[in-house]
Amino acid sequence: MPRSLDEWLRGFVVDSARSDVTDHFIDVVVTGISDSVPLVSDDAVLREEVISSIRGHWLYFLDTLSTDRQQFSMPRQATTLVRTIAHRGMEVTVLLKIYRAAYKGVFSYLTEVSNALERDDPSPHDVLAFLWTRGERWLDESIDQLIEVFYAERAAITDVARRRQRAIIDAVIAGETIDATVASNTLRYPLTQWHTAAIAWMDDPDVSDTSTLIAVASSLASDLGTSSVLTAPVGARDVWFWLATATPPDVDVVRSVIKPLQDNGIHLVTGIPAPGLAGFRGGHLQAQAVQQLVLPAADIPAVVVYSDVELLCLTDGSRDLRRAMIAREIGPLCTDDKSMTPIRETLLAYLATRNVEETASTLFVHKNTVRYRLGKAEELLGHPLSERATEVDLALRYVALFGVEALR
Repeated sequence: MPRSLDEWLRGFVVDSARSDVTDHFIDVVVTGISDSVPLVSDDAVLREEVISSIRGHWLYFLDTLSTDRQQFSMPRQATTLVRTIAHRGMEVTVLLKIYRAAYKGVFSYLTEVSNALERDDPSPHDVLAFLWTRGERWLDESIDQLIEVFYAERAAITDVARRRQRAIIDAVIAGETIDATVASNTLRYPLTQWHTAAIAWMDDPDVSDTSTLIAVASSLASDLGTSSVLTAPVGARDVWFWLATATPPDVDVVRSVIKPLQDNGIHLVTGIPAPGLAGFRGGHLQAQAVQQLVLPAADIPAVVVYSDVELLCLTDGSRDLRRAMIAREIGPLCTDDKSMTPIRETLLAYLATRNVEETASTLFVHKNTVRYRLGKAEELLGHPLSERATEVDLALRYVALFGVEALR
């Protein structure tokens, strides 16, 4: 005798809350959204917040399935996503496109569930009809409330000064021709000086706190000996900012803030300091490239400077081609053997200077230890370290950032 729908639902809720099942549901829905709304694919932070929002919706939705009466509760992750859309300067149509694509993705997943039912389960028609009725009602309620959130957030950021500031920033980044003096006066920021462009964001998608990120920008400006800071919150948990200095700044100052950022769950990426409008724009585009590169990493570093990963940014294309290149260049150094880690670290440090003594000083080890590790690396690679140094360096930088697990 087939199980009743209520009995089946209890098991469905438990199974569906498992992380692997939840991840599959998210993958189905996000794939549809990315295909329909290219903005989501192109914006790494926005995509991450879409994923977090879908996860929140799914878990809240499952909680309601075991009750006769559906009680809607908006997950915090969903409002965070909408606030980010508003801060990005996007229209409400972007939100509607995302949820329209989500409708299709959810229906596709629920159809998949009903098609997988076994003989002693309720009929596929009854299961799909029940789940989709609940799911459609949930999505309708979500859209109604989130549209209100969007317009409330938009109203909070529509003051004339902030709109003019953002318009100038967008124009410079787009490469439009503007008067640097006039724009500097409007922004109250010297566009003719040297710029260190950065992006900071909170690690936890559920944390909305741009004030802390703005404080990071101010603190870093103080460390660089300047009071010229331009900040632009572009989401609920990420901020663009620029620091202006009269002379080229010391990039090592940026690297020195790693510990306090780690303690507060904050990530910071920067471009290469450069002067004028070109430096303002170029540094920001570099910071965006770094953010796009590191967001998929399992353990994102607290601070990443573009100059340290430039080649990785330039080659950030096909994952399969990248893996093949790394396996070809340094495959023997990427085994699960823990003794390979110091060998990779030593070789990477050595390739930056080609000097054993400087490498030993950087790693705080004896120079004979460096020589031993380099000899071992050369033996495993099967060629002198002077050969294919650029390719080996690139591969080592990738593994240092993403870990050997990324090659599996």
